[in-house]
Amino acid sequence: MKRTCTRPLCALLAFLLFLPSCGVHEADTSVSYIRACGDVPATKEMLFTRYSDIVVVAVTKTKEKYHRKNDEYSYLLSTCKVERVIKGSNKAGDKISVIQPGNNRTLIYINVEEDGGYLQEGQRWMLILRKNDENPKDSYSIANTVGQYALDENDHITFMTDTSRSLLGDIQSVDDMEAIWQEYAAANP
Repeated sequence: MKRTCTRPLCALLAFLLFLPSCGVHEADTSVSYIRACGDVPATKEMLFTRYSDIVVVAVTKTKEKYHRKNDEYSYLLSTCKVERVIKGSNKAGDKISVIQPGNNRTLIYINVEEDGGYLQEGQRWMLILRKNDENPKDSYSIANTVGQYALDENDHITFMTDTSRSLLGDIQSVDDMEAIWQEYAAANP
């Protein structure tokens, strides 16, 4: 009896020891992961004064671009159609370009992934943005950690960071963000 019980256990142990050597969970060495340091707005005042635009957008196109000075550095440039403007000079229907470091393929910034991920065609986002004066000129950058909110078809937020929640409260929708912005703007003319 003892002999028949140990055989299945030995077979199971051999199988479990063999599994890790099969390469099932090997890391992809062709992908570089980078954690960048970034300035995260610590107060509503910092957020609303440093960033010029709060918009709801639909992502219509994304493409990988290379920095002019360094062919090794790439970024993702997304074309977005503005659907709603909470703050800023854009208008509904405008097309804007949003830049994110990395390319979501071989160069991935961990911060971008943690802050909501790379923008993809067909997605809807509420974004807090700052205009870029350099490469690529007239594009926008997303506020670090607190600038990206995934939306459903009814403008309800389906993703936001914990940092966003601690800064702005547990907002649930685009209307909630608009109310926070209007309250801040009224108190700080």
